[in-house]
Amino acid sequence: MNTSEIRIDHVFAVTPTIRTWAVMAERGFTLANEMFTQPDERYCRFIEFPQRSGAKWNTYLEFVETGEKRYNELTAPMADRTSLTGISLGFSGGLEQFYKSKKEMFPEMGLEFSHRNYNWKDKRRLPGWNFINFTQEGLLSGIYHWFTEYETSERSSGSRRNPVVHSNTAFDIAGLIVKGSDASVFQKLSDFTAIPLKDRNSITMDDGRYFTVSAICSEQSIPEIAEKVPELVAVILKVGCMNTFIEKSRPDSVVNLNGTRAAVISMGKYCWDIIGIEDQ
Repeated sequence: MNTSEIRIDHVFAVTPTIRTWAVMAERGFTLANEMFTQPDERYCRFIEFPQRSGAKWNTYLEFVETGEKRYNELTAPMADRTSLTGISLGFSGGLEQFYKSKKEMFPEMGLEFSHRNYNWKDKRRLPGWNFINFTQEGLLSGIYHWFTEYETSERSSGSRRNPVVHSNTAFDIAGLIVKGSDASVFQKLSDFTAIPLKDRNSITMDDGRYFTVSAICSEQSIPEIAEKVPELVAVILKVGCMNTFIEKSRPDSVVNLNGTRAAVISMGKYCWDIIGIEDQ
């Protein structure tokens, strides 16, 4: 019996300063107190969403502060823009075994397995994160992505288990929008995970969160989507009350997105936008 689960764990965006994250408080989001400093001295800050019933983790948005100089290098006209945004595909059920089963099947992807302690300064093998990274082009073209597994420890069951309430009523990531005209952009993701394509527009992960294509955003609905530099163009959030979300988040536009009323917070051409839709 297959007991593994593949899900959308979190998404990140590179930002020049703390302000991109901090101003989200003015949009009705509760900012997480926890900050993580990467070994290269980049600062990671978060907006978390409540745990689903029975889940051992929160999903979240991550803002990676690089500083102005590095950000300008990453956004320069000739730069590789792949790492401006990214997606962590969460995995539970034994990531190292999953890696071993896929490495020989997909040699063209250059899979690498690694482990990092939650206390990354300690060199002993301790509980932490397990990762699968792609040294060649992976599953989603032009998007930095990887698999993450959280090992059980006080850290993994502590800070991310606290309840989170946003005054704008946002409570979950519903899905992600990537550039494309149909679900063929998800074919490698489907082949690798054995998760079937849902329809001509999307693929749904084991947790019910989905990937869909930017073709659902007509130029009339969200024209700035076409101007985005990263391939990951928007994060769709579930909100408890659309009227409250509009009042608190002060969206840049309210549109009809594929038959659903949606509130759009524009985050600029180098970042994904945030789109709120009312939970049905």
